[in-house]
This record gives sequence, structure tokens and C-alpha cells, in this order.
Amino acid sequence: MLESIVLAAVLLMIAPANREVGPPGLVIAATTNVQNEVTAALNLRDIEHYVVAELIRHRVENVVPASSLARSQASHPADTYQLEFSIEQAEEAWRPRWNWTEKRYVDDDVLHLELSIAVIRTRDGVIVGGMYDIHDYRGEDYGPFSTPQAVRAAVYKAASKLADEFVLTATQGEFGERIRTIQRADTPADLVNDWSELSSDWKFATAVLAVFVFILLLGLAIRIVYAVFHITYCILVPRSLRLAPALPPRIVLAPPRTARRNMVVEAEPGPDAEEAEEEEESPSRE
Repeated sequence: MLESIVLAAVLLMIAPANREVGPPGLVIAATTNVQNEVTAALNLRDIEHYVVAELIRHRVENVVPASSLARSQASHPADTYQLEFSIEQAEEAWRPRWNWTEKRYVDDDVLHLELSIAVIRTRDGVIVGGMYDIHDYRGEDYGPFSTPQAVRAAVYKAASKLADEFVLTATQGEFGERIRTIQRADTPADLVNDWSELSSDWKFATAVLAVFVFILLLGLAIRIVYAVFHITYCILVPRSLRLAPALPPRIVLAPPRTARRNMVVEAEPGPDAEEAEEEEESPSRE
């Protein structure tokens, strides 16, 4: 009976902690007060969709674009935060840049972008945090910014960067503990999706690196197994019963042979030689 009462008390203590369901909802709204040729090439509704897709790629749950929420005429839930993605500045400029090949200054096409994110709690309209990014993009990398394609490429690149920084900052608790839980844990399906998004060059490099690491680990495992068997053999088998190690054949090198010197031995003159000398000397005397 006492055990049942204690168990019921513990369940009542931990029940309030389990009533909180899921991460808070996020509503993405894209706005701008800049009216020029640069922002004329942008579609704010599509920027909302793009930021939502980037957040979903980072495993952020319960995120919807504000334009879709407005069309459904649904009110914001109580536990919801609005991410106001704003284009503060967007202007094309020509800046002088030194050209080392031509030895002179040339015009460099630059797009100046200033983007911000404001995290607003919809329950009371309090801004719990924000981020600001300033960056210059060169036309050499994106093409002439007089075309809408180059402008959109730079703006979407900046939006992706700002979304990455938001997820990293939010999961570290910079915007409060409640919004810290917006990112779910990794699953095998996430790894498959990340692999499918890689280019063929990155896939090839990753496969080569994986094979190299596998070979290293296999060699290390073989050495560990051999060391374990060797230690076990030395502990369990007495020294008198151990097999003699098979030594390689011993090679004995012979000392180098010294060259024999050619010795000239003069033979002593015999009787035949003396007679021959006398015969040779006799005609000369005559």
C-alpha cells in the first residue's frame, strides 16, 4: 500500500513536466521597405517559402510561411514565434578595384545587402531576439546585378546563411529556453537526404576517405586481435610447452678472398743451360 502511494506521488510530480508538447511553432514573414530596381526582382512570398525550406532542412519542426497562414485565415497559436525576415538594404554599386593584369583600376559590380531576422513572440508581441547580417556580393561570382537572376542568387545565398546562423543561435538558447527545442534529433532518413544532396565530387571524395579509414581500422583490429591472442598464449601456456619460434635461416657471409699475388720464381740454371750458353758464346769468339 505504501509503495502505491509513493508511486502515485512521483507520477503527480513529473506529470506537469510532460504536459508540454512539442516545440513551438514558427511563422516566417518576409518584408522590406526598400523600393528600387534590386528589390523589384524579388518575390517576398517565395523568399518565405525558401527560408521555410532551409529551416526544414535543418530539422526545424512546426514552421510555416506567413503568406500560407494568412490565406488559411487561421490565428496564431498561443505558443508561436514569428520570424520577421527583413531586407534592410539592397543596392547595386560600382567600386574601383585594382587589376594587377592591366595595372589599373577597373569597375567592380557589387551588390550590398543588409538582412535581419527579428524573433517575435506572438502571444504578447515581445521581440525576444534578433540577428543582422551585412555582406557585399561581387558580380564576378554571380553575374551582372542588372539582371534579376544574379540579384536573386545573391539574396537567396544571404537568406540561407542567415537561416543557418539562426538555427545555430536558437539551439544554443540565445532566444530563450522555449525556442531552444525547435530542432529535432537526427534520424537515418536525414543522413540519406544529406547524402543525396551532395555533389558527385563530394560523394567520390567521401567514398575514398571512407575506404581509407576502413582499411586503417581493419589493420588496427587485426593487430589488436593478434596482441590479445599472444598475451593469452603467454599467460596460459607454460614456457616449457611453448613452441620454439621459427627463426629464418642464418646466412653466414664468407670473408672476402684476397687476391693472390703473382710471384715470379727464377729457376736455377741447370747443366743443359750452361752448355747452351757456351755454344752461343763460341761463334762469337771465333
